[in-house]
Amino acid sequence: MKMEMESVFEGRFIDVEIRSTSGQEREVVVSCDSAAVLLYNRRLRKAILVQQSRLAMVSPNNRKGIITEVIAGRMNKENLALKGLIALEIKEETGVVVREDDIVIINGLQSLAMTPGICTERCYLALAEIPISSFPKERTVFGVEEEGERTKIVIYSFEELDA
Repeated sequence: MKMEMESVFEGRFIDVEIRSTSGQEREVVVSCDSAAVLLYNRRLRKAILVQQSRLAMVSPNNRKGIITEVIAGRMNKENLALKGLIALEIKEETGVVVREDDIVIINGLQSLAMTPGICTERCYLALAEIPISSFPKERTVFGVEEEGERTKIVIYSFEELDA
C-alpha cells in the first residue's frame, strides 16, 4: 500500500499534511510526541494537577480557556531523554524537584496515540510519588514565562479524582 503525503502547512508547533492511500484522503496534524505525569502521595492519598489557560481551549463556555490537567510537555527539547523531560516539566509547572529515578513510565514504555485519526503525536504516561513536604508552600504560580505559561497547583484527594 503506497502512501502519498503533501505538506500543506508548516507552523511553529505543528505541520499539516494531506495523506492519501487506496482512495482515502485525510488531513493529518504532524506533531512531536509528548509526556504526561501524575504527581501523587500514596500515604496522604493526594494527587497534584495544574491549572492554566490554554488558547486552544477558549470557547464561548470557557472564555479564558482555563483547564485542569496533569503535568505534561512536548518532546521537543534537545538533549533530554524521556525521564529528563518529565523531571524538567514537573519543575517548570510546579516547582517540585523530582529525581529521574523516582519517575515511573507506565504502560510498558509504550506511548499512546491520543487522537490517531488525525494526529501523529503519541504520549508517554508516567507517575511520580513525592512527599507532601516537597510541595511548594509560598509560590502558587509557576510556568515558563517565555512560553507564556502560568500554572497553578491544584491538589486533589484520590476520592475527588474518583468522583
